[in-house]
Amino acid sequence: MPAFTANFVVLPLHKVVPLQSSAEKMIKQKTMEENTMIEELLNKLSALAGTDDFEYESEEIIEQLKDEGAGFEIVEKLFTIIENHPLDDFGMPGAMVHYIESFYPDFLPLLIASVKRTPTMHTVWMLNRCINGKFSREELLSALREVAENDNTDKAIRDSAKSFLDYQTEK
Repeated sequence: MPAFTANFVVLPLHKVVPLQSSAEKMIKQKTMEENTMIEELLNKLSALAGTDDFEYESEEIIEQLKDEGAGFEIVEKLFTIIENHPLDDFGMPGAMVHYIESFYPDFLPLLIASVKRTPTMHTVWMLNRCINGKFSREELLSALREVAENDNTDKAIRDSAKSFLDYQTEK
């Protein structure tokens, strides 16, 4: 039988379960389930890269990611998918790029970092698109120049960077 002290009920400690703790557990569980679903969708997207169905099926996966509440936090993972397939076509621009670019200009440092790690046909093309914008033009040109001048970069990617660099510097 609980003892009454002032306006509080004192229960034995082993029976005390704060409501907030239960709510937090439910929220944490929901968040873990959402993260698991987001990870599954990102894995599915990664597995599709390089396939003929990528452009079509990626639209559906990107919509599912949005429905699951994915946000800016997955942009770096999307760049990793692109980096793992440096010569692949992800669409022009494609659902993945539209999603990434929805975070303009916040995604620009991640794009530059991606290009510095592993330049790809698609990220070089994205650099060129972003140079046309009003943010970080010189930094983006510098990243493009680094790719164009790096002999260790795949020739097709390097040639693409050179072409974009020529175009941008002739403006």
